[in-house]
Amino acid sequence: MVVLGLLTVLSFLFLFLSFQSRQFRYVTHRGIEEEEAFQVARVAADIFWAWLQEVARTRRGCDKLFPEGEAVSPLDPAARGRGLDGLRLAASDFAAAARLEEAWQALKAKFPGVETLQVASTWSVRTADPDFLSGRIILAVDLTARQRRHRFEFPREFRAVSSLPRPFAKFTLFVREGGAAERFNLIEKGFQDDTGDTRPFYLYNTDEIYQASKPDLWRTSGWVFLGGASVTLNLDGSHPGRRESETFIFWPTLYTDDPGAELPYACTDYLGGSKLRVRFTPIGAMRDWLTVGNLRETLMEELPRLRRCSVLRLFGDRRRQTPTRVFGHVFAEYVLYATLIYDANGDSVPDHIQVDPAGTMHRAIFPLPRLTRGDDYLPQYGLPVIMTTRVPPFFLFLQGHGLPGVPPSLADLMPAYAAGAPSDYLTFMTKLASDFTLASRLPSYNALYDQMFDGATTGGRKSFPAPAIFPEGNYPNPGTAVRLPEDGPRAGELFRGDLTVLDPAAPYRKAGFFASWYESAAVFATQGPIRIRGGVPVIDRPTVAMIEGPLELPDRLQVEAPVVLVARQGVTVRSVVGPPPGIDAHLVLVSLEGDITIAPLAGSPAAVRGTALLAPNGTVRWAVPVDLQGCLTVRTLDPAILGQGGSLTWDRRFDLTDPAAARRGIALVLGPNLPHLLRPE
Repeated sequence: MVVLGLLTVLSFLFLFLSFQSRQFRYVTHRGIEEEEAFQVARVAADIFWAWLQEVARTRRGCDKLFPEGEAVSPLDPAARGRGLDGLRLAASDFAAAARLEEAWQALKAKFPGVETLQVASTWSVRTADPDFLSGRIILAVDLTARQRRHRFEFPREFRAVSSLPRPFAKFTLFVREGGAAERFNLIEKGFQDDTGDTRPFYLYNTDEIYQASKPDLWRTSGWVFLGGASVTLNLDGSHPGRRESETFIFWPTLYTDDPGAELPYACTDYLGGSKLRVRFTPIGAMRDWLTVGNLRETLMEELPRLRRCSVLRLFGDRRRQTPTRVFGHVFAEYVLYATLIYDANGDSVPDHIQVDPAGTMHRAIFPLPRLTRGDDYLPQYGLPVIMTTRVPPFFLFLQGHGLPGVPPSLADLMPAYAAGAPSDYLTFMTKLASDFTLASRLPSYNALYDQMFDGATTGGRKSFPAPAIFPEGNYPNPGTAVRLPEDGPRAGELFRGDLTVLDPAAPYRKAGFFASWYESAAVFATQGPIRIRGGVPVIDRPTVAMIEGPLELPDRLQVEAPVVLVARQGVTVRSVVGPPPGIDAHLVLVSLEGDITIAPLAGSPAAVRGTALLAPNGTVRWAVPVDLQGCLTVRTLDPAILGQGGSLTWDRRFDLTDPAAARRGIALVLGPNLPHLLRPE
């Protein structure tokens, strides 16, 4: 019986082991099939992620994420996740759909047991902030292998930020705080000097060629904001043939390199029945106003502030004229030099007249001195004395009675003056821009924009002030109620607010804005996104990073994707080269609490291209002339630094009011591609 019982137990044990062996073989076989299916799914997912990464780098190739035309991208934080939460993105949504399918077909060919393969992603938004979006992408891979269906899900975090700072990217130069009104007027030079003791710093606000017939150029240009305090910029009064002259603002189509050429001017019609006209010539600040006797006498008083012109040139130079819209209490100072001319033949050119018995000939030009004491400019005093500036002098109304069309006195030309009031003389005399009232618009720097386009629609005649191009409230525009876009093509509103209280650092104080953090510049250098390619430091993927402490970037840095680097303290940049041809990329470089220093290495260009520089609580510094391309935002701007020379060219790819530029400004950063797998129940 014991033996029979033992045999019975052994038979049951054998039967159990037999069943277990069959089950083990089944499970093992099934596990191998699942492992093979997973490997196929993982490779298929990697192909999808690679193409999505390329779309993020180039911001093109997928209309659902980066639509063409005027449509707003669902990745734009301004949309607050609308159109992105719940978005389904499949291979067919990529411009490279055929190449994706080709890659997946090649993958299937490597695994003959795989019969079908489908890949699609679903997006969900976790945080929708005005400056960034964050969420998760679930990539589902469905495949059939050996008549068995498998589904694998690969999750990946994403973050989308508006890398172009709003509204600062629309401004060539944005200065939060000012100082003394005359602080930029540093350059002392004479009328015939090519340059002075300090170099100018030029703003080029567009890459478009100036056209007098395009007065709306400001819409597609970079703007300027110089803070809430009053600023007066003296124009450069050197001869229009000199390279730094700002005479082009009044005569943009005039070009001459001849320092002996006559100054351009505008003429009135004949005064009364005479053969006399008033000729106006705008002339900026220069040393000659104080050192040349007849010019000083025309102004009737010493004006030391007219000795120096501004180091900051807002409208470019005579070879590259880029007028734009200016915000802040910004005023221009120059002299509207007025003269009476004798023009008997009506050609608006002063005639030559004999001024003494010896036959000396002068051009009949008689300055009209600036009135400083109104009571003195009345007929009973015989003032002002109208005479030529040449030697020997010639008194128009005392000696010119023999000239046809010259009346006995100035009172015969000016009715109010004849009646004992100087009002009509005030209208015609030499004046400073600051002599005009704000209601006239002329003292405002924006009135110079009007001057550059004056004559385009009025038969070529100049007027002072020129007809207004900007709406009321722009002469000056304090910047307290600014809106983007303003009648622009982009739908929606990007910004509305007060520039004087705007904090450029606000987005960068949000922890959720950043996709990566580095505890120091050293860690960033070793673990960050910079790669060396052919000896060139390159960032070739979308990056939004915070670096604790200061940051120093390598020389000749090249970016090939939207990149935002924010340092807690100061930033030193050597040089930044533009992206390679055909690649649309930009760098946003922020020093939260410190300055930005541009310090090129010996032999390297002092050039920072395709870069938005922001020092919200500091300034920017350099010691050699620099070539900046992008935009600049600072708390303060040191005129002495500007006096080192250089230029800042606005990058039109930063134009937030252009839908295409706004899309390009989105940085889509994908989280780590972890081998984590979700299996739905």
